[in-house]
Amino acid sequence: MIVISAGLQKSGSGLFFNLTNDILQAAGEEDARQIRKQFGLEGLIEHYNCNVGELSWEKLKPLISLHFKGKNFVIKTHEPPTSISTWLARLNILRPTFIYRDPRDVVLSALNHGKKIIEKSESHTFAVCTSIEKTVPMVCSWVENSVIPWLRSSNVHTIKYENLMGDPALEMKRLANFLGIDLGDSALEKIFRKYEPGRLDNFQKDYLHFNEGIVGAFRQSMREEELEMCNRQFAPYLEIMGYPTE
Repeated sequence: MIVISAGLQKSGSGLFFNLTNDILQAAGEEDARQIRKQFGLEGLIEHYNCNVGELSWEKLKPLISLHFKGKNFVIKTHEPPTSISTWLARLNILRPTFIYRDPRDVVLSALNHGKKIIEKSESHTFAVCTSIEKTVPMVCSWVENSVIPWLRSSNVHTIKYENLMGDPALEMKRLANFLGIDLGDSALEKIFRKYEPGRLDNFQKDYLHFNEGIVGAFRQSMREEELEMCNRQFAPYLEIMGYPTE
C-alpha cells in the first residue's frame, strides 16, 4: 500500500503527512524516510516530508514494486491526481488522501510565510507572496488545478484542515480506518499530541511549515475590501469546498 498524502499548500499537508507516517509506524510499518534511504530513492522522494511531486507513471513505477514487496508507506504531494494514480487507486495499490483549507486562510498563511522568507533575505517559493493582490490569483490556481480535481475523484479520503484542528481524535480515527489500521483512541491521541505547537522545536516547526494556523483568521485579519476581493475571486470554489461564500 502506497499512501498518497496530497494537500493544498498552506493547509497542514506537512502535518498530515507526518501523522499518516506515524500511524503506519505505530501499526508496525517502516518510516517512509527509512524506506527512501533503504531503496536509494532520495532522487525520487525528496526532502524531509518525502515529496514525490507529479503523480506520473515515471514517478510511481519504482514505488509500485515496493508495494508488491509488502512495503506500506506514505509519500507527499501538492499535485493533482492523474489517470495513472486514479487507476492505481481503483486497484487499491494507492490509498490517496487529500487535506485542504478555506482558501482565504491559505492566502494569509502564504503571506505570512512569504514575509518570513523575505526577512531571511531569501527568494524562494512564497517570497512572491508580498500582497493580497499577488497571492489570491496564485491560490486560485492551486484550488482550480489541484483541490477541485481531488474533490471530484473517487477512492480519495478527504479532510478539511478545520476539522482536523477542531476534532483531531475523530479525524485521526477516520484516517486510521481508511488505512485499515486499528490502533485505539489512546494511541491515536498520543500521536497527535506530538505535534501540539508548545511541544515543537524549531526544526519540527520548519518541516511542518506552521505559519498562520488559526481557523478563520481571515475574518479578523483582512480589511473589508480585501475580504470582498477574496470572496469574489474564490466564489466559484467555496461552495464546492464546503465553505460559506461570505
